[in-house]
Amino acid sequence: MKRLLNSTTSALWHRSEALTKGNLMKRVSTEVADKPGGDASRDRPPRLWNRLRSTAIVTCLAFAATTFTYASATEAAALEPSLPSDTAALADSGGGDLEEDEILRQKAVDHVVKAFESYGKTNGTYLVEGAGRWGGTGGDGWVFYETGPSRYPSPYPTSIASVLIDEGHFTDGVFYDPLWRSKTWTFGDMQAYRCEDRVGVFTVHGDGKAAAEDRAWWVDNNCTQYPADKLDLGYFKLSYPIPRLPDPPLPRDPEDLRIMAVWEMLEALESYGDANGTYLVDGSGFRGRGSGWAFYEKAGSNYPASIANALIETGHLPADARHDPLWENPLSIAGDVLVYRCQDRVAVFTREGISKPSTEDSDWWADNGCTRYPIDRLNTTYFKLSSPVDEAQTNDAG
Repeated sequence: MKRLLNSTTSALWHRSEALTKGNLMKRVSTEVADKPGGDASRDRPPRLWNRLRSTAIVTCLAFAATTFTYASATEAAALEPSLPSDTAALADSGGGDLEEDEILRQKAVDHVVKAFESYGKTNGTYLVEGAGRWGGTGGDGWVFYETGPSRYPSPYPTSIASVLIDEGHFTDGVFYDPLWRSKTWTFGDMQAYRCEDRVGVFTVHGDGKAAAEDRAWWVDNNCTQYPADKLDLGYFKLSYPIPRLPDPPLPRDPEDLRIMAVWEMLEALESYGDANGTYLVDGSGFRGRGSGWAFYEKAGSNYPASIANALIETGHLPADARHDPLWENPLSIAGDVLVYRCQDRVAVFTREGISKPSTEDSDWWADNGCTRYPIDRLNTTYFKLSSPVDEAQTNDAG
């Protein structure tokens, strides 16, 4: 662009100077020839020459400015989404008695909020990675402003809007404040700031006011007042709370599933212990002693009610609790886990596999003379030990 402008300006300058000198020489030669003894080669009127030279300069610069403006507009059109021109069509957005500029301004804010919400739904966060202030490590600040690649450190190498546009989150189109003109300027831009699980988008100009509930939420949650106090930002809009992403799929490795079953049962027992001051789940397990197989139960047997069902009914274990992959139903001990108490703690055991209990858990179980029945007789060698309960319980007899 600069090379084109420089070459165009230089060519126009030399051309205009040549034409001016040629026309001037003709006129001066004629005037001097009419004077007795006149010499056209030495007697040139300086005032006429300066006037013509000034005219040539002004003409050259005017043409160059027109060329530059046209080229800049063409370049900007290629880089930036177009500014909506039909503001009258936006009046149906609920602007009331607002001027057209304010309607468009608030519409622009609304669309940025929707783009954030789309990004959040996809990524589980409103922090737009790699964009905004300090390349996404701050992830807030001006929305459209960016400096691009530079040899010097820049706080805005890539704009938030650029990433949202590239990833297709402006599903209803891109709108701007009517005063906005270029991504290389902050004038007319918006600002975005995250707080808790939401993001607020603020506009710099206009006299619009945010909804009362948005203002109250922003204040009640001690969100930054920088955009209001330092930048005189007025209207803003809050996003919805960040959507919760679905839980990751369960691991399919049998060993991982078996270990997860142990941990979930132990967490349920610790929850029961916190609520009742004991790890003895009364009336469940082997002969109602709260030990033995966790899920197994059979009417008329030594296991009339399972430990697992008692924990489920009291809200400490989810109804869809995890199991060892070999587990089939509560009428079989295959793939079941075992529960045994010792001193003021409880342990959950599972069948032998790759995993081994921690050295700390193994040493504590051995040092306190706890039963080795599940380890030596049932080959359930992996176990996990709970934290101590508030009130110590008697040793499990087996």
